[in-house]
Amino acid sequence: MKKAQEHENRQCSICGLHYKDKELAEECHAWCSTHKSCNLKIATQSLEAQKRRFDGN
Repeated sequence: MKKAQEHENRQCSICGLHYKDKELAEECHAWCSTHKSCNLKIATQSLEAQKRRFDGN
């Protein structure tokens, strides 16, 4: 149960992107809530973006 809760803490609750650390997720959340958009510099650090680069898609 604790691992699931830790994982949720690393997800932006607005756009849903996941991050390796909580600080990036909080930075993403702050940007999304202020600007109603995603910041490319932050989003490229998401686990989803890293997976796409790794998979080549």
